[in-house]
Amino acid sequence: MDIFVGNNFIVQSGLIDSKDVLGIVDASMKPICYVKHEHSWKGPDGKAGAMIGKRMRTTDVRFEGIDGAALGEIHENPDRYHGNKKMERLRCARQFKGVVVEKPKFVGSDWVLENVEGTTVATVKGDQKNHDFQVVTADKYQQVLARCSVVNQDSCRVELMLSDFDPFFVLSYVVVLDLAKASMVIRGRGF
Repeated sequence: MDIFVGNNFIVQSGLIDSKDVLGIVDASMKPICYVKHEHSWKGPDGKAGAMIGKRMRTTDVRFEGIDGAALGEIHENPDRYHGNKKMERLRCARQFKGVVVEKPKFVGSDWVLENVEGTTVATVKGDQKNHDFQVVTADKYQQVLARCSVVNQDSCRVELMLSDFDPFFVLSYVVVLDLAKASMVIRGRGF
């Protein structure tokens, strides 16, 4: 049985008494799952450990059902060559679905959603920082997959528009976008 039923969800911080936990609730404000995230310093090999070379602040995310059952994981790894971040959702209770990759632009960067084959399937249009954006398909039609809007200071509403995309896949993307709002920090050897 899939717990992500319907097309309206709210992603909120402060659902429980921890700054490192987000909650996903349905339209009636009933909790569906918790999103626990932990920050660490990793190198391009994806491993934490001794400070050899550059390290980047990264985030590991675990989706858990209300009963504590593992639903999925996301692991962020620095790009070996460009210093970009790459969020990978790995298999847990669900199969591997795709990768969210930071794509640098002349000013700033975009975070795009790629499928398992490495094809970009979705991008964001709008104000990601203030939770006023649309997740759109990356094809020439630019169909709206989801609309995100502010509910309050700690919450954003995610309205899913296309039914042929896995709600968990789209919600995972929105969670990554929320966690990616913090600026990139690189730590290397001191001078």
